[in-house]
Amino acid sequence: MTAHAAMYQRYVADRRKCDMAGMTRTDLGAAVLFEAHAAKQDDFLQFTSLTPANADAFIAEVVAQIQKSGRGLEWKTYGFDTPSDLVARLQRAGFEPDDEESFMVYTLPKTAPQVSMSDADWRIEQVRDLRGIADIVDLQERTWNRVFPWLYDRLSADFVSGAQQFYCAYAGDAPIGCGYIEYILGSQFPELHGGAVVPEYRGRGIYAALYKARFADAIARGFEFIAVDCTSMSHPILEKIGFQWVCPTRPMRWARAA
Repeated sequence: MTAHAAMYQRYVADRRKCDMAGMTRTDLGAAVLFEAHAAKQDDFLQFTSLTPANADAFIAEVVAQIQKSGRGLEWKTYGFDTPSDLVARLQRAGFEPDDEESFMVYTLPKTAPQVSMSDADWRIEQVRDLRGIADIVDLQERTWNRVFPWLYDRLSADFVSGAQQFYCAYAGDAPIGCGYIEYILGSQFPELHGGAVVPEYRGRGIYAALYKARFADAIARGFEFIAVDCTSMSHPILEKIGFQWVCPTRPMRWARAA
């Protein structure tokens, strides 16, 4: 087994047993399904282990369930999923592919990295109130040019519960970047989400500073690893920081009923 495969198997063994905030987990054997409590949020399925002989039947069962519910579904595929043509099978069944991403893992140092902003015209702040959450939702929708009607409710709930810690970059009073870290109960792999910087402030070290702020939080809590799914734009930045590539990952989406 390669080092990449071993790390992925360690991650899967860790995460299969963990619940997600605001979702009900069902281990289907061949995959793990998370059904969202919020009406506006899509369901989520991952960690697929099927064979060429049973894959299409399993996919058809999932499709029948989501058609019955009228909800959307993100089927998260990884490079180690089986069968090897899972993405093509999902497309034939009616799923739409998002852009391919990279699943990466970072081994945290013992000492938190320092974030220097003494000469910068921006600053990193930990979010302390729901106004900061609203800033983050606005940044996410502007970055991806999409509306996420469920995102404010989900992030607000995680802010109140402490399931995620949020950081925002500001230039004066204007939010210019954000990122958050999720602590899944029972997992040894905190996950990074939402890294974004507005185009006019890219290339100034803000993206890296947002990572370092979250590293410091995880180190203070005693964690060894951090996991992330990143875009092709973020991949070289994360490699430079020290993240190790594990495998490609691609979200496959089933749109909810109109």
